[in-house]
Amino acid sequence: MDSVLPVPRSPRWLALDIMKTVAIFIMILVHTIIMNGSKETIYSNFFYGLILVLEGIGAPAFVLAMGVSITLKNRSNRLKIFTRGLQLFVLGYLLNFLKFYPTIVLFKTFPNELFIETYRSNDYEGIVSFLLLGDILQFAAIAYIICANLYLWSFFKNHCFYIGNIVALLIFISSPMLYIYKPDSYLISFLYGETFQVYFPLFPWIGFAFIGLSIGAYYKSNSPFNKNFLFTGILLTIVGIVGILYDKDTFGKDYYHRGMGGLIVYSGQLILFLFLYSYISTYFSKGLQNFIKFCSKNVTLIYIIQWVLIYWNWYFIPYYSQNWTMICMFFILYLITTLLLTKFFNKIINYLKYA
Repeated sequence: MDSVLPVPRSPRWLALDIMKTVAIFIMILVHTIIMNGSKETIYSNFFYGLILVLEGIGAPAFVLAMGVSITLKNRSNRLKIFTRGLQLFVLGYLLNFLKFYPTIVLFKTFPNELFIETYRSNDYEGIVSFLLLGDILQFAAIAYIICANLYLWSFFKNHCFYIGNIVALLIFISSPMLYIYKPDSYLISFLYGETFQVYFPLFPWIGFAFIGLSIGAYYKSNSPFNKNFLFTGILLTIVGIVGILYDKDTFGKDYYHRGMGGLIVYSGQLILFLFLYSYISTYFSKGLQNFIKFCSKNVTLIYIIQWVLIYWNWYFIPYYSQNWTMICMFFILYLITTLLLTKFFNKIINYLKYA
């Protein structure tokens, strides 16, 4: 088994930074389309094709990267782990407030279609429901606390490569069986089921974090990141696609509740692209590497800023209104503005930290 890639052994893995940066670009593009695109744009065959190609290396990439990062940072303080998780959880609700309260109550620009599409009423109850929305930051907080604490367990840590893959497989197998449930409990909704109150339930999404733990453990063992990962990624992608072609139900009902076929495809894509990112990273200039590391280090802040920009821009650009040309323009505008604001807020944070 010949190695084709020298794997850097520093705690910072450039391939992982590339994965997160690419996912940022995908995230902003998709959010621009679904929040500003016209119905003709959103329901076009081109958009469906685009989504099929990109969605597996979008949000799942952030989750997998979190799993890998847990093994690289190797935090041993349970209090710090819990504090970091709590920070993410609170940030999720802060983002809800910044997205929904101004657009619904102050600007009154929130589209009535979104109330209807998410089965909410345009009243006090509907506003509260949006403010309590469980999105990816809340999911990340819970998943991080679980996975980081598990990694402190010596048995899990020593057998992380195998346990991570086995647990991920079990989660992906069992999760579709749980989609039929619509929990009445708000807290239970974070674990499983299909509701419009929690978009990222632990089942199945935490499965990608366990794959990340497995990959991170392999990376830290000084094992070569070789062609086996390329073949594994291709094989999983093909197996998932064949399964979907054989039974379309295995793709799943929606992005947040993919079936076994869809989850396998996503897993294959993530492994395949991580291998490709490892390969191309050796050709990146120092300037490009610095940009990628900046994006990777600030992914949470970037996520918050881009959502606020897109939601607040309804004051100027209505929901369901833009064609592809305008979508491309707004994507570039959101991207540049988000990165500039991220740099600006970083300077403020650093000033306050060292003042």
